[in-house]
Amino acid sequence: MLTGKNFDLIIFLLTVAGMYLFMRKAEGGRLPNIRSIPLLEELDSIIGRAAEMGRPVHYTTGYGGLHDEWAVMCVAGLAILSKVAEMCGKYRVWLQFTCFRGYLVPIGQDILKTGYEKGGAPEMYTPDMVTYVGEDQPAYIAYIMDYFMTEKPAVSMVFGAIQAEMNNILMQAARVNAISLAGTPRLYYQGKMALMCDYCLLGEELYVAGASITKDPVHLGCIEAEDWFKVGIIALLVIALILTTLGMENLLQSLLKW
Repeated sequence: MLTGKNFDLIIFLLTVAGMYLFMRKAEGGRLPNIRSIPLLEELDSIIGRAAEMGRPVHYTTGYGGLHDEWAVMCVAGLAILSKVAEMCGKYRVWLQFTCFRGYLVPIGQDILKTGYEKGGAPEMYTPDMVTYVGEDQPAYIAYIMDYFMTEKPAVSMVFGAIQAEMNNILMQAARVNAISLAGTPRLYYQGKMALMCDYCLLGEELYVAGASITKDPVHLGCIEAEDWFKVGIIALLVIALILTTLGMENLLQSLLKW
């Protein structure tokens, strides 16, 4: 045992055990209750608006991919894309998916094809609905800005590992009077989303939205475990505050150094 690491090890083991137990619980059919998410509830009316206007919907998952530290964000964005594709098929709306990574092209094509089939309009799907312009951020941003000015989509959706491209996408969406929907856990863009989007998913809401769409028990179990882990962390902070207030900070320090 390493001095000063025992307490950290206990917390780590409890976290892993909790994740495993909640995943097993979800796989057994006892799924957690997910509160309603306004953005998902309004998808029907938002895409219906695009159908009434006869204008397309644009979707992108941003800079991140499935091979880097932002993979989880990208997976959540693709999960939401599957729901959007189904709704676009239902209302017979053109959906354009612009991806930054080349390997997302076949994945996106499969998601859109399946979505339009579920929506009852398989004949509308075409591989041209997925666009790849190379893994160069300026080119990626330039294409999306040009698409917005030429096609004037009614809805702009940005869900995933977003970086600097969000500034341009939100700005261009406002220029063509498109409804903006966005979501990313990346800290730097929370304020921009809240100010410039009609609907947004702040922080880990992106993961919750993706899991609520796929109904994947592993994802839902992980989310429930993470919530309880946060409760535990808050409880530890409260206990630390009480010990410090009572002048027992030596006990707290000895525990942390154990």
